[in-house]
Amino acid sequence: MAMPPPSSTARPSARWKSGLALVAIALTLAMAPPAGARCRTPEDVRLVAASVQATLACAAVGDPTCATAPPAPTCAPALAHTVRNLTFGPGATDAAIASVALRRCLAAVATSVSRATVARLSARILGRRPAYDPRRLAGPIAACREIRSASSRANYLRAGCLARATRPEGSLDPTALARCLAPGIETAVDAVVPPRSRPNILLVITDDQRPESLAAMPRTLARIAAEGVQFRNAFSTTAICAPSRASLLTGQVAHHHGLVGNGGAAAFDHASTLGPRLAALGYRTGFFGKYLNDNAALGERSLPGWDAWHTFLEAAGGAYFGFQLNQNGRFTTFPAPAYSTDVLADLLEGFVRDNAGQPFFAVFAPFAPHAPAAPAERHAGSFDGLPRWRPPNWQEAGVATKPSYVRWHQAVATPADASERDALRQRGFETLLAVDEAIERTAALLDELDIAEETVIVFTSDHGIHWGEHWLGTKFTAYEEAIRVPLLMRIPGTRPAVRDEMVANIDLAPTLLELAGSSPTEALDGVSLVPLLGGSPGPARRELLIENSSGYVVRANRALRTPRWKYIETREDVGFARELYDLDSDPFELTNLAADPAHGGRTEQMARRLRALAARR
Repeated sequence: MAMPPPSSTARPSARWKSGLALVAIALTLAMAPPAGARCRTPEDVRLVAASVQATLACAAVGDPTCATAPPAPTCAPALAHTVRNLTFGPGATDAAIASVALRRCLAAVATSVSRATVARLSARILGRRPAYDPRRLAGPIAACREIRSASSRANYLRAGCLARATRPEGSLDPTALARCLAPGIETAVDAVVPPRSRPNILLVITDDQRPESLAAMPRTLARIAAEGVQFRNAFSTTAICAPSRASLLTGQVAHHHGLVGNGGAAAFDHASTLGPRLAALGYRTGFFGKYLNDNAALGERSLPGWDAWHTFLEAAGGAYFGFQLNQNGRFTTFPAPAYSTDVLADLLEGFVRDNAGQPFFAVFAPFAPHAPAAPAERHAGSFDGLPRWRPPNWQEAGVATKPSYVRWHQAVATPADASERDALRQRGFETLLAVDEAIERTAALLDELDIAEETVIVFTSDHGIHWGEHWLGTKFTAYEEAIRVPLLMRIPGTRPAVRDEMVANIDLAPTLLELAGSSPTEALDGVSLVPLLGGSPGPARRELLIENSSGYVVRANRALRTPRWKYIETREDVGFARELYDLDSDPFELTNLAADPAHGGRTEQMARRLRALAARR
């Protein structure tokens, strides 16, 4: 497909349309760093912070040479001097300042401006442009109250934003100072960071993938995990395809968004998903692969809010060979030997090329490794000899305290079931090889188009699946194997990290909205992970609601999971089967403590909390 014209490769930025903004733009352009010198990393921010803070501090005490300032980093050689001139005027000062009160005021202004500059630089590297908050100038306001005498004002009203924000009697106008500084700082930062107000976002969602199978995806690990943040305790709030995908795209648990099973797509509020929300922010949006299981019920049409719509029509939500896609409102059949992961990767590439010059949001949702796990011909047999999966809870002997559906699976199990699960696991690994290639191909395309450092990549799955644990080969449960998911996030400018906080699929929507410079208009069940991406503590999630309707001989169940404990209620013919597990000492969920008198208080406490969460509207 045709490359975008050169003029489309720069995204427009919101500018302050005032004379001061034009002056700031001219100043910044005159001191702009060489093309290609861009600040991208936390280390760049640290060096810029030291340079800006020292330069402004020198200007505040009347040192025109600013000899004590450390060298500016190569990615921002003039940023500190640009901000100094913006604040104090060109040349800053020509004499030392004798007034103690004035020096105190100017030092407070310098500190505030340096903090604002570094905050804008950090936000821009993360792809965000939050509104400037004039309340950040509270420090200088308090420190400048004493600057009222005529002799002091003569020095005070030198030039720059500081002069323009001074009232006739000598006090500081915080609103005027913010209005003067904000566009100039924004423009100065534009010169040293890719001037895009919002990052591109690529969201990859696999199907029924457990974290352990990331071992089959070396390219993904190299491109995303090694360069980004890996979450080792990520969960799906529903281990069922359509509800979990709806939760991922809306930030709401199933009983809030209303899609509790694999049917009901026609009644779902599709406008509440990320695509329409990001489209409203100016994003080009595209979906490639599995959306919801009964997508065909939506008819031959594209959903509003999606510019490119290529979604599976099969009842299971997808297929490998002989599949159908809704292509922008037209049903199309792809007979063998077309392989769905490869076709979707081709469509994704075209979308990225066509939209490289503007913010885009793309969802790449292949069917892999969902059963029947049919690999591409080039990958069949690649994992011959894969060691069998036999953890302690694989076909566990003691199931007397488990729900009736677990006991039923044990009663009807045959040796052939184990063999088929082993084979399905191997084929699932092999299907992921095509996904791995597609991710590497897309990452290379981002490099080719020079937008890799402006693109967020998120890799996850809708939920996990059992490989024989608790006698099961399905999902629909609240056990760890069904609710744990891989979660990798590559955010330009952040350091590689591994996080152990408990996070969930419902956290992705608020996270991506924040990275796009927006926020939800209503309360969501998820929380933004942006603080974690920047290395800060939290969010301090202490509990997570899991809810599953029945399916494949698994009865409806719900659970409350904390970092250490899990309480599960499974609907039986009469009442509920109750389970309590200490995940610290029993990570394989072998010993049910719900009937143990020593844990009666905890069981009842978690039961009450679970019911409160499940009933909350």
